[in-house]
Amino acid sequence: RDLSKMAEDRILILYASQTGNAKSIAEGLHEEADKKQINTIVHCVNEYEKDKFPFDEDVNVLFVVSTTGEGEPPDHALKFWRKLKKKTHSKDFLKNISYTVLGLGDSNYTNFCNMGKMLDKRMRELGASPFYEPGFADDAVGSVRSLELVIEPWVEGLWSAIEKLLGGRC
Repeated sequence: RDLSKMAEDRILILYASQTGNAKSIAEGLHEEADKKQINTIVHCVNEYEKDKFPFDEDVNVLFVVSTTGEGEPPDHALKFWRKLKKKTHSKDFLKNISYTVLGLGDSNYTNFCNMGKMLDKRMRELGASPFYEPGFADDAVGSVRSLELVIEPWVEGLWSAIEKLLGGRC
């Protein structure tokens, strides 16, 4: 099969996690997608070769990102974030990318879900098109299970957005 065709038919799930919540949710979304026969792959945002972005071969991206400290990216996302926010990128640098963002944060902090919000803004600035509005979940609710309950309504809409994006190819 043509690799570019395969990339159009799948969703790349990229996570940026400090404590493991974003990774756990990303893996859960991957498992749920598999049950729905939606082709996905999961990676940490920093898992890519030096001169490439993790989505160089993919056109459909779902980000699950946490925020740490006072609104900073998780340690595992620093390299990716520095590369993405370079001022040398053209305004249509990511014009072929369709994406959505699930941001995780804690409303006890001033910059709630800041990484998810910054990522969404930067993706738009570089010409990427959101296929589903970003979701922002509050980690102040406690456990990962509680957090999953908070994101369930967003995830329900996500599946229909993915089916629409893939045009029934999933």
